[in-house]
Amino acid sequence: MHTQTDTASLITGSGGDYAFTVKGNMPILHAKLKALPWKNMPANRFAALRS
Repeated sequence: MHTQTDTASLITGSGGDYAFTVKGNMPILHAKLKALPWKNMPANRFAALRS
């Protein structure tokens, strides 16, 4: 899969999960993601649901 807006929208719009890499060529998205409190998020969403 490629990191394309249309691909991500199709998958997530259908109820699926989509993990992708964001590089520096998308500076606004990259900055927003970098600012998230990653240390407070579970590493695996499904593992967090099982606990």
